[in-house]
Amino acid sequence: MKWIVALRTRYWRYRLKQHMERVQSTLPWVGWNRAKYIGVVFDARTEEAFERVRTATDSWKEQGKVVKLLGYTGTPRDKHSIFSGRQMFFIDDLAWDGTPAHGDALEFIQTAFDVVINLDPDPHSPNAFVLAHSRAALRVGPPNAASIYALMMPMDPSQLDRTLHELETYLLRIIPS
Repeated sequence: MKWIVALRTRYWRYRLKQHMERVQSTLPWVGWNRAKYIGVVFDARTEEAFERVRTATDSWKEQGKVVKLLGYTGTPRDKHSIFSGRQMFFIDDLAWDGTPAHGDALEFIQTAFDVVINLDPDPHSPNAFVLAHSRAALRVGPPNAASIYALMMPMDPSQLDRTLHELETYLLRIIPS
């Protein structure tokens, strides 16, 4: 069975590279002060990661911005648990080629955002598929060879409050289109 997983992983990376190289359609940038919808994707393999991201983005909610979180768990969906309001997607929410097929991930990519932020340091994570398909004016992610990010900055999960404050400072300086 390991060879099937290895084959799937290689194919997912190949498809992700194709998605990263295609031309991304973007919405007009309205500026950080007028930005209302913010999407944040992150690695939700631990409960602490979800709480850390939620508390770090609470300041944006206090500013009147709508923040939608989406975390990738890397596990199959537990059929006996209710995940209402938890904004997570699972390995069985992905199609055979690694693209989001249903669940919260599909809803996320159908929403128009002013800014979408990838807090997952793994460049081959399914979070990158979600960002490649999302409709956003600006995409922010960790430094890598991906051409979908308009702004790249290192995302340190242990110092998330400081990192997001620095990001907000950068976004204030970008002139609206």
